[in-house]
Amino acid sequence: MRHRLLDFFEELERRTFDLLATTPILESHSGAFSIPRSLKFVPDLFRDEDGLPLVNTQETNYRYLSSAYSKNDVDVILRLGVLRLTSLEFLEDLAVFIHSRPKEFRNMPDTWHSRLSAVLTILLDENLLIRTKISRLKIVPIRNGRWVSPSSTKLLFPNQSCLLVVPNGIEVSEIHPDATKDQYRKDFLKKLGARPFQPHRVCEIIVNTHRMAEFCAQTHATKDLVAHMEFMYKADWTNGGSEDFWFASETGSYTKGSEMYMDSKAPFSATKYFANQRPTFSFLHQDYYKIENEQWKDWLVNHAHVSDIPRLVYPVLRAPFTISNDIQFLLAHYPVTELLLLLKYYWNRYSTWIIPDGVHDKYESWRTSRQSLKERIGSLHVQCLEGKMDRLNQTFLPISSLSFDFNIPFSFLDIPEPNDPAWSYLRHLGVSTQPGVNVFIKSLKRLKETTPSLEGVSLLYKEIYGAISTDFELVR
Repeated sequence: MRHRLLDFFEELERRTFDLLATTPILESHSGAFSIPRSLKFVPDLFRDEDGLPLVNTQETNYRYLSSAYSKNDVDVILRLGVLRLTSLEFLEDLAVFIHSRPKEFRNMPDTWHSRLSAVLTILLDENLLIRTKISRLKIVPIRNGRWVSPSSTKLLFPNQSCLLVVPNGIEVSEIHPDATKDQYRKDFLKKLGARPFQPHRVCEIIVNTHRMAEFCAQTHATKDLVAHMEFMYKADWTNGGSEDFWFASETGSYTKGSEMYMDSKAPFSATKYFANQRPTFSFLHQDYYKIENEQWKDWLVNHAHVSDIPRLVYPVLRAPFTISNDIQFLLAHYPVTELLLLLKYYWNRYSTWIIPDGVHDKYESWRTSRQSLKERIGSLHVQCLEGKMDRLNQTFLPISSLSFDFNIPFSFLDIPEPNDPAWSYLRHLGVSTQPGVNVFIKSLKRLKETTPSLEGVSLLYKEIYGAISTDFELVR
């Protein structure tokens, strides 16, 4: 009898719970009554300091069980069919909140963001799926005002000095300083992979970004491309190799630094020579000139391969190379003497493509290119004194030490200030610039083109004989 009675009440209890589970008897956060199985109980982990759900929106209010119920009733409530909110469900609700109400999410109180960070820090250790979902949420504020997901970028803690700001357009973001004031948020960001601010690391990322074959300068704002170079300049980055960067031009096109020019008031500048053909030659966009100091311009020349003077060769970053179209343009519009003046004024910058530098000499392509370039320039016909024209490598520098009379038609260059020591560079292009047996050998070769006097030939051989002691190998 007792067992039957017990069975009766157990069955009654089961039926009662089944009935209640399908009856709208429980209050949701919205205040409406719902059937238990349609509600979710929010564990303490997913509540704020006031005991309210962290994700407290119009959508979740109808699905979350009211917080008014006592914790002592939880077991009974769960028996009615209410389910606990899982970590995945919490993250799904959070994702909807962030996506549908981004402004509201971002403007939540600092205490709320602190609590959320503490919760997410715990969830990161649950499993890979949870960690992946968290990393895809746009929950990290960065310095430029945007919010990003940890999976979309490399995160850096803010630079406390504020002298360097990570530019846009690269896969690294500087966290907003406000997000690091709270320890929970800071710990969460660190667990997401945020690293200390290191200028050299940002520079490496900029280099790698511009190096990528799929990098498309057209998709980047000009101000971002400017910011890339400005950051590297302020970080004292130096180009130890042949890194080449994308630049925006004044015409709206995009070109690598090794093909870009910058305006300059210096003598023999690209600005001067290409003034009437600027669309043909790429010049920097005006935004690059907003940084007004000479160090910035020097850095662009020395480390970004931008040039303020006509480029002698193409390409400039590798061999083999040949004389550039830019110099061909100059020669088509100016006398060869103009090129000689240009080389003289900037010999320290041009010489690397003409004479051995101790760096590239071991490469056959460099040696061959240099020799071809010297022969090309040396073969140019240049104005000489007395109105004559001759190949550059057959000429003499018109200085007193090279004044002699063998009744042979020497070609003396018609150049300004011939006694300027800076003209000595011409010897690398085949010009005779100082006395020596090579001068007389060159003179001897010219005999084939003339009918010299016996006296002149005798004097010439006498000079050669006298120079044997110093240049015996050359004479032999």
